[in-house]
Amino acid sequence: MSRRFFPLFLVFSVIFLWPASFAAAKEIFLERLEPLDARVYEMMKDADSGADREGLVVTPWQQMGDRDAGEKRYKSGLKFTIVSSWSVARLAVDYNLEGGGYQTFTGKIVPHESARNSRTTYTVRIVGDGKVLYISNMITSRTPPQPFSLDVSSVKKMVIEARGNGNDNRFYTNSYFGIVDAVLTRNDDDCAGVDSSLAK
Repeated sequence: MSRRFFPLFLVFSVIFLWPASFAAAKEIFLERLEPLDARVYEMMKDADSGADREGLVVTPWQQMGDRDAGEKRYKSGLKFTIVSSWSVARLAVDYNLEGGGYQTFTGKIVPHESARNSRTTYTVRIVGDGKVLYISNMITSRTPPQPFSLDVSSVKKMVIEARGNGNDNRFYTNSYFGIVDAVLTRNDDDCAGVDSSLAK
């Protein structure tokens, strides 16, 4: 290649070829995925009394309407709200990742500002195919955001769980917490046929 045309080739490569090498990576907001199931478990006499699928509401985190306990806003995420008339010992939300080509799952766990007066302490676990991938530190109404970054490349079913700590630490009606900035990344080369409208 002559010296005359080399600078033009270099400019072409930087503008057109170099960004293309990163084009395969897509980010999917967690709230764009439909859960397989969302449920709470009530505790009576130290034993689960069964799953209540009417007791948990999972909704998108509203950028202008929701804040964490430190009054910080986030652009995306999910809010978990207990609506059961029972006190709740554990809640769980299931997601199907099989065939999605997902590689990583990142986000932050935050208490919602509406729970600032709650005395409940709890932990959040993220489970992939029955294996615990992440356990948060103990969360209170004043806990700062807890970030996580997980490899989910081989996970088919992911479960997000929250469990009250101690004998009398349970979730009560209108208890809130959130998983914010929650993003799954995937390679388009590995997920042919997946709805491309989910990509950010």
